[in-house]
Amino acid sequence: MFSHHGQITDLPIGYRFLPKDEELIDWYLRRKISNGLLPADVIKDIDGSELYGKHPKNVVDNISGHQKSWYFFTHHNEGYDEGENKGIRIVGDGIGFWRGIQAEDSISNSNGEVYASKTHWKYFEGPISKGKRTHWMMEEYRLRNNASTSTNGQERDQDQDKLVLEWVLVRIRKGKIYRNSS
Repeated sequence: MFSHHGQITDLPIGYRFLPKDEELIDWYLRRKISNGLLPADVIKDIDGSELYGKHPKNVVDNISGHQKSWYFFTHHNEGYDEGENKGIRIVGDGIGFWRGIQAEDSISNSNGEVYASKTHWKYFEGPISKGKRTHWMMEEYRLRNNASTSTNGQERDQDQDKLVLEWVLVRIRKGKIYRNSS
């Protein structure tokens, strides 16, 4: 249950990992960026090409448990935000795509200062022209580049600024299953 650093490696039976947005940012993403100790080893590292290049079911299949939400740390792939259509990310060789489904949410600290953001995505199967809505959703959490990543009061350096822009915390969720009406 505990690693040699005192970190919880698995949650005890009956416990669920249900963090709020601010908890994900403050206790996990900030600490990941600054190489701090995470409170529990419940968020897995995953390569961006695997996360954004596979059907979401294939991404979560190898993770144990009967969950409806899975959490990952990945490096943000700049290539997915470039091009004409920033609100769509093609998966694999056109097996599906993630579509941005609403405006970016700002996350503020107790002083009302915006320090992070959350974007929402919905997974569609098939090509963009004939995509079918699925029950898979994704949320991406990012620190703003002006957000402090210090966990011990020390100032960050320019290398940490770059890390802030690269690290992303992702939650993939299963929602309700849609039936074809035809």
